[in-house]
Amino acid sequence: MNQEKPLLKYFFEGFALANRNLEIYFLGLIIVILPPLLSAILPNSPILNALSPVFYLISFGFSLSIPKFLIQKHHNYSLSLKNIFSTTMQSTKRIILPSILLFIIATILLMVIFALVVIFLRPTPEQIAQFFRDFNYSNIRWHPFFLILVPVISFFVFTPILFSLEHKGLITSLLNSISTSFSHLPYLSIVIAIDFISYAGTSFFPIYEVWGSSAEYIISSYIGLVVISSTLLYYQKKIRNESFTPQTRA
Repeated sequence: MNQEKPLLKYFFEGFALANRNLEIYFLGLIIVILPPLLSAILPNSPILNALSPVFYLISFGFSLSIPKFLIQKHHNYSLSLKNIFSTTMQSTKRIILPSILLFIIATILLMVIFALVVIFLRPTPEQIAQFFRDFNYSNIRWHPFFLILVPVISFFVFTPILFSLEHKGLITSLLNSISTSFSHLPYLSIVIAIDFISYAGTSFFPIYEVWGSSAEYIISSYIGLVVISSTLLYYQKKIRNESFTPQTRA
C-alpha cells in the first residue's frame, strides 16, 4: 500500500517548484506594479486612467495562466515572452465578459448591503461622512469584514488550474473551485493559514511602512506563486491522480 504523502509536503515541493520558475514571479510582478508606476510618472493622465481596467484584466489573465506556464516549463516548452504574452492575452479575452458580469453583481450586492445598513442601523449623515473619510486601506485592513474575506478568497485557490488546464469558463472555474475546496478541507485549511500569515505579515514588516502597497505586491505575489505551485502538485496527484504530467495545449 502506498504511503499517503503529508499535506505539508505539497507546500515544500511547491516552494521548490516556485523557486525554479522565478521568471514567472518577476513577470507577474512587473505587470502588477506597472500601472501604479506609470501613474506616478504621469499623474492625472486621462489615457492611463482609461487603461487602468485593461491593465488589471491583463494581470488577472496572467495570474490565471500560471498553472499552464508551470506545466509548459516542466515539459521544456518555450516560455518565450511571445508565448507568455499570447497565452496571457487568450486568458484575458476569456475573462472580459465574465469579469464585467461579476463586477455588476458585486456592485449590486454592495448597494444592497449599504441600503440594509442604512435601514437597520440608521446612521446619521455625519457618521456616514466620517465612515467614508476613514475608508482607506490602512484603517480598514483589520476590520472583521476584511478578515473574513481572507478565508473566503482562499476557496478560489483551484480557479487558475480549472481555468487554464481544464479550460473551464471563469465563473464555472470559480464555482467548481469552491466545491473542490469543500471536498479537500484539510488542504484548504493550510492554504487559509498561509493566506492569513501573508495578509498579516505585510502589515507588520517594516518594509511595508516604507514602500506601502508595492511591498505587499512583492511579498504576496511570491507567496501566491508558491500556493499555486503547491495546489497544482496537489491537484494533479490527489484529484487527477497524475504525477505532474497533464496534457496541455500550447
